[in-house]
Amino acid sequence: MINPIESLAFSIHANKGCYALLLGSGISRAAGIPTGWEITEELIRKLAAQRNEICENLEKWYFNEFGTEPTYSKILEELSGNTREARQKIIQEFFTEINELSEKVLKQPTKAHKAIARLIKSGYIQVVVTTNFDRLLEQALESEGSLPATVLSTTEQVIGSEPLQHIDSLILKVHGDYLETTIKNTDAELATYDAPINQLLDKIFDEYGLIFCGWSGESDVALRAALERSPNRRYANYWSVRDKPKPIAQGLVERVGANVIHGKDADAFFVDLADRVLAIEEFNRPHPLSASLAATQLERCIQNNRPIDLNNLVQAEVKRTKSNITEEHFPLHTELAPTPETVKDRLAKYDAATEILRTLFVRGCYWQENHANLWSRSLEAIADMPLTNGNL
Repeated sequence: MINPIESLAFSIHANKGCYALLLGSGISRAAGIPTGWEITEELIRKLAAQRNEICENLEKWYFNEFGTEPTYSKILEELSGNTREARQKIIQEFFTEINELSEKVLKQPTKAHKAIARLIKSGYIQVVVTTNFDRLLEQALESEGSLPATVLSTTEQVIGSEPLQHIDSLILKVHGDYLETTIKNTDAELATYDAPINQLLDKIFDEYGLIFCGWSGESDVALRAALERSPNRRYANYWSVRDKPKPIAQGLVERVGANVIHGKDADAFFVDLADRVLAIEEFNRPHPLSASLAATQLERCIQNNRPIDLNNLVQAEVKRTKSNITEEHFPLHTELAPTPETVKDRLAKYDAATEILRTLFVRGCYWQENHANLWSRSLEAIADMPLTNGNL
């Protein structure tokens, strides 16, 4: 039976630019960006410290002190005096860390952000909807050498943006950016969106296949409503979750007819997905020189005694082959344990990547003994590729 991630990879490759991502806080967890509940616990801890109290059970301490269960929205409202500016300042610290020079720096993109950036750079993903305030995806795109995405995080930006079909890549931050005072993080703010944001979400959810990751749907009433009112399912939807969807998420899975991909955290899921999609692209990419044509050219070089042309032909293919079997294409250390299927797939990729050079070696060594040095040097160039992070 074909796994959902296998069908997803083929769907993304076959429908380039037709899938959108919906990302939640789980996508940034590995970078040290806390979830809403983790921010809540830290704020309770600081509040208890102000009262010179140390508590092991933060939730119980808060209930004993205030007679109510703690929530992210309620604590932020009370600690900030219920002003947007104060709330924004309170949460800013959770998006930075202290480096070795005792300076505040932005937290760094995760493997998931970098894998998503690869998919965006390659044109497979053009739209990202996220509830996160951070800028990790923007950082990952920059590090990949990709053109900057259009980032929309306020109603005014959405109103002033180009039509969706004219935007190469879009990051829609439905709850805002952590450096802006317009961020949405209270229950009241998350209950509704302004009409321009709803209109853009309706268009995205109607026209794109959706890939969900790191999002539980628990507090995001307005975003859930946008999904629930979307009438069409033009492409299959997919929902990645490490264990199993919680009740609210399960309801959304059923509502949008999503295929659930179990057992992967955000990093493992997106790294695996990007590798699969880009492997299909590499496998389908036509070689600049077919094996049969390369063999014909080699035989003519030998028959007509053209050693320089022979050398150029072989060295060009050595260079191309080396570029196709680097660590980027064949990492030795991955998050996923090898399986018979992945080993078979890897061998097929090796076979495709080296087909032309192997053909040149076989034909050349059969027909011409006078160029042994060319073949030995070429073989050494492949066998002695430099180590990078312990990989070939």
